[in-house]
Amino acid sequence: MSERVSMTHQDERESNLGLGAIAEVIVDPSGRIQRYNAAFAEAIAVAEALDGKDLDAVVSCLGLADDVAGVMAKLVDEGADEVLVDAVDANTGFCDLTIRATKREEGLAFRFLPRLQSLRHRQRRQHAEELAASVAQLAGGVAHDFNNLLTGIIGLASFLNAELPSESEYQEDLRDILQAAKKATRLARKLTSLGRESSDGEAIVDPSRVIQEVVHLVEPSLPAGCELFTELEWDGLLQADPLALERIVLNLLLNARDACGADGGNITVSTRRVLLEGDDKTSCLPAGEYFELAVGDDGPGIPPEQMLHIFRPYYTTKHDSGGEGLGLTASRASAEQLRGELVVDSIPGNGACFTLRVPLDGSNVD
Repeated sequence: MSERVSMTHQDERESNLGLGAIAEVIVDPSGRIQRYNAAFAEAIAVAEALDGKDLDAVVSCLGLADDVAGVMAKLVDEGADEVLVDAVDANTGFCDLTIRATKREEGLAFRFLPRLQSLRHRQRRQHAEELAASVAQLAGGVAHDFNNLLTGIIGLASFLNAELPSESEYQEDLRDILQAAKKATRLARKLTSLGRESSDGEAIVDPSRVIQEVVHLVEPSLPAGCELFTELEWDGLLQADPLALERIVLNLLLNARDACGADGGNITVSTRRVLLEGDDKTSCLPAGEYFELAVGDDGPGIPPEQMLHIFRPYYTTKHDSGGEGLGLTASRASAEQLRGELVVDSIPGNGACFTLRVPLDGSNVD
């Protein structure tokens, strides 16, 4: 009797496109079927059990034997972790479906996506790439103007710092201004990387130190009655771009501050080490160990209709305060640059929590 194949969060999203169940099957490295779902059995249209049979032989009735054999070669012989193949009908020359195969702990998972479904997936990806390119183009102009303003701020602060006596009560404030302005200059240089991947600038980073520096920068801007707490449980090091991490922490803290509003509230920044099993419904990341940063607030929360758009470029609910709708877009881009993810969880009336996860693998230092 067949056992239904478990779906990852990404699999569920693809299955919910309204096109019916997706045929799925898991095989061992030799290509013998271990598990399959009802949609696969229906597609094959055979009455007997398929367990232990060769997948390429089973799908030969669909004209997919050569496609499956090619995918198996890439996964087993060439060591690929994921393979996407468009299956072309030999008679019509048109692509009927896309075969997506990935390595999982339980075996090699094959998913047969109808062509319309595959097109929708690619259209969503193309739309996301176009939005990212638009952000990158805008960022170049913003960075230029931003740098001009920062040059004046740094120059004036440096002049005042030199003129004031060393015992002046304003010396520490000026040092904070200079430090923040210089960080902003580095961030401005990074604006142009929003729409594309970049591996430049990686270093061994102490995330706790980065978080504490950003907290020190943000705390003076908190409204009365707003308190910020840190629970930094993980004290390891990361191989990462420190500016990307700074950008994420800063944007999330400013968002939490704005969410608390003039009435005040509590903001909590926490870190920990987590182990994902690969089938976590709240994450699209593969199984493994991750550094997790969470920034939560007890503000009004995010309405469901806004949750769908908050990471889109230019989307903002802060029109009165001059919001540009780029903070969360930049943060998600930075998370992807770190090979991680940024997700949000919110219940209206009970605050919101943004969670960053960055992989802890051979490139990171514990």
